[in-house]
Amino acid sequence: MQIPQTTIHNFKKSGVLIFFLLFAFSIFSRQKCFSQIVKKDRLLTGWYFISRNKTSQRREMIKTDERYFIVRQPIVTANNFLEVFFAVDSDTSGFSILRLYMRLDGKGYKKLLRMVNNSNYTTLGLIINNKLIDTLNVSSLVPQGDAFGIYRNVYSINELKEMADIVVNEIPSERRRSATQDIPELLQKVDKNKNHILY
Repeated sequence: MQIPQTTIHNFKKSGVLIFFLLFAFSIFSRQKCFSQIVKKDRLLTGWYFISRNKTSQRREMIKTDERYFIVRQPIVTANNFLEVFFAVDSDTSGFSILRLYMRLDGKGYKKLLRMVNNSNYTTLGLIINNKLIDTLNVSSLVPQGDAFGIYRNVYSINELKEMADIVVNEIPSERRRSATQDIPELLQKVDKNKNHILY
């Protein structure tokens, strides 16, 4: 029995259509897998433990060649931040400098202290925008009240402003407040010749 040409033509069209559908599905699956990998590798803004385990997330600290391994599970994130603010502080030489602080809510503050006290880890790392900004030795953990700051005096005022804006946009909307509005007044109290590169 001879198969009609129209039927053969329809089979060919169906085969081509199925091929393209399978091809499109494979591309979509790869893109989805890639996006999942990117999402998996991304660290939320917050405080983390620094580990010696090389299977943890590796990050190079900004403005250094130092590489650290970050425990993936955060201790606290931006959801635990009550506010982001600038304050005048003193560096190790006694000079007044401007620092960026993140104040924790009661739950986050208690959790951080509990985790630090019950852990064998000796170093904390601050992640902002998926980048390692600062590290802090647990033994020298002296917060400003319930707030923890960026203690490395290597960032310009503009860089600190940018970080502040990023963090503010990540905290719950009802807590958001511009962290940079007090800078002009605070700068009057700073030893500018010993402070950050201002702008």
